[in-house]
Amino acid sequence: MTASPSTRNDMEPPATNLVQIGITKENVDRVARAMDDVTFVLTLPEAFATSYILNMLSSSYFGVVDQKLLEANVQGGDFGSRWLSRRTGQEPSAGSGPFRIATYRASDVLILERSDGYWRFRPPLRRVVFRHTPESGAQRLLLERGDADMAFNLTASDVEALRGRSGLKVELFPSRRVFYFGFNTANKPFDDPRVRRAMKHLIDYEGLESSVMKNLGRVHQTFIPSGNLGASTERPFGFDTARARSLLAEAGHAQGFSFRLHVANRRPESDIATAFQAAAGQAGVKVEVVTMPPSQLIPMYRERRTEALILSFYGPYGDPHATANKFAFNPAALPGADTSRAYPSELTWRLGWAPTELSQKVIAASKESDAKKRAAMYADIQRIYGGTSPFAQMFQAIQATGMRASVENYRYGSRGADTSFAFASKR
Repeated sequence: MTASPSTRNDMEPPATNLVQIGITKENVDRVARAMDDVTFVLTLPEAFATSYILNMLSSSYFGVVDQKLLEANVQGGDFGSRWLSRRTGQEPSAGSGPFRIATYRASDVLILERSDGYWRFRPPLRRVVFRHTPESGAQRLLLERGDADMAFNLTASDVEALRGRSGLKVELFPSRRVFYFGFNTANKPFDDPRVRRAMKHLIDYEGLESSVMKNLGRVHQTFIPSGNLGASTERPFGFDTARARSLLAEAGHAQGFSFRLHVANRRPESDIATAFQAAAGQAGVKVEVVTMPPSQLIPMYRERRTEALILSFYGPYGDPHATANKFAFNPAALPGADTSRAYPSELTWRLGWAPTELSQKVIAASKESDAKKRAAMYADIQRIYGGTSPFAQMFQAIQATGMRASVENYRYGSRGADTSFAFASKR
């Protein structure tokens, strides 16, 4: 068994994460056992880095739910997952957290009510109400009028406008979300590494950081978010149209070329695309920006139908393997793999990139128990990755959250399971 991110396409999290560590439908009852009411034993088929296993198992993917309740709502062998995702709040709660779903109406409202029987403590807030308000301006207005206590989807200008306002505050939290370009190597000329490097020199990282991404993100040119083990702080690429032109000329495209760039119809991605379009034009590259809802873009990406795109990736847990196994690993690249098989869950596969050396290095790093050695292995992976990959990481996001001054102790976590309203209160 190897540390393959996914060997089956019909799995959903957390099953795809469990497959990475050798746990399958056939052996799960044997390797994962509750010995008594307070003792759980996990026996892995292979040795993995302890930090990797603990980081993954403590993420939100592995929340504890009521087994009997889910078994009573199984549909077609789905272990109750459809029932969990479609509840309106009238059904009993299956979770074990500090709040339970009281009401849920898609694209309208989500109401959480305190679970007074929560095993750790009694949360200060009796109820948490989420209103579906996609426009940042509308969120800001609700906050300013006192109709909302918190606003999450703020733009750079919103953050600046809210600073210093009486009765309001803005808190900035580092996020595991990283924005990136993806260039499909199955399409010419992106099959040429020189062209991919040229694209990375046509991104105005610093200029965008001080404008579109102000208060929303910092330049970050690797797939491991800062704060995680082994994350590189190097910035090997800068905005350099002369260097881009030189690389394109070496690749036989001195007169430039044209391509379509698919982008989610939201900010800041659409603003980044517009800036890139103008910068690429300076190197003779004509970019047609096509915006669409993420619900349309993601299926195109999974089906390898995009020439290039801008998206972001939010690592599911706070460990370097959470992103290394998406950006630097392709199961189709491993020796003996069936290269005709589809792996739509893998970002590398979606862009037609099968790096054998990096894929093997990612597996090795997930098994290294010494933290210093493991960090050094990821540094090596990122060094190789930067010059060859079809991905161009740009920014690590900052979660800018506007709040009423009366809100206290809201916790925004970066590990995956530590974002919580359980400690929050209102004065």
